[in-house]
Amino acid sequence: MRLVRVRSVDVLVKCDHERQLRCGVSGNKVRKFAGLQRKLAEQEHGVKSLVSFGGVQSNAMLALASIAADANVAFEYYTRTLYDEPAGNLALALEHGMKLYELGKEAYADTFNSASAVATFCNSLERSDLFIFQGGACKLAEPGCLELAQEIHADVLAAQLDPANVDVAVCSGTGTLAFFLAQGLAAIGSAIRVLVIPVVGDESTTRAQWQELCTRESISPRDMNVHILVDRKRPFAKPRRALYGIWLELREHWGLPVDLVYGARAFEILFNVDGRFQQMPASTSDAPRQLVYYHCGGMEGDVTQLERYKSMGLDQ
Repeated sequence: MRLVRVRSVDVLVKCDHERQLRCGVSGNKVRKFAGLQRKLAEQEHGVKSLVSFGGVQSNAMLALASIAADANVAFEYYTRTLYDEPAGNLALALEHGMKLYELGKEAYADTFNSASAVATFCNSLERSDLFIFQGGACKLAEPGCLELAQEIHADVLAAQLDPANVDVAVCSGTGTLAFFLAQGLAAIGSAIRVLVIPVVGDESTTRAQWQELCTRESISPRDMNVHILVDRKRPFAKPRRALYGIWLELREHWGLPVDLVYGARAFEILFNVDGRFQQMPASTSDAPRQLVYYHCGGMEGDVTQLERYKSMGLDQ
């Protein structure tokens, strides 16, 4: 971890954006897909094809394409109908040999927008197909997240901090890493609290994602030490001038480059609702808890996102 001062607040950063595997996968995907990589490294893993679904610029899609190519297995990906030429993460994933299947809006919703529909789709797959839920939201994400929990706890102790006075802030898209990190910290008896920052939806969305994950993967969850930050809901990944300003501020003023979709939105929420950034007088508040920011990476997706900002005149 390294120390960064952001708006007069000392933030310890867990730098997973600097962590990269041989196949090029980096950031939180290193953790979420560690179990998958180990499975594919087994001599007789029996997997001929990975199958998943999601958005056309998904970081998870690109990571799975890289892992599949490295393991010499096929990768089939389902998304909504494209209206532009492949670019960014999609173009890179196709270069890795990903097979792309485009579905119309209604067909996509009918196939993937409910647990029963996904179950029906999975039943149609071959035994040699391994289905990975959108964003890697499956039990295979657990081993890597447990290792992350152990590392963060060790880092906190090495910094001579009291784990009971530490918050580790985690962006939440599918909620998977936040959930398994909190489960991992509970499993090792750590008092560190997970500060969940929903970038998709809000608190109810995140809790529903966790419930769906536990039901789908037959998980009996431990009690978790979590706090979910609540802010005004915003459309996911929609360009906004305020977000661009925060992205630029973090990069140029505080030496903390983050991605435009998750990182910038996470800090917008922290700035809006987290007391550490509200500059409350010391006499009216307790000593602030130490903030650890889990840097999940994802900056490879900025290529196409920046193009959107420029086309809308929001990059100034």
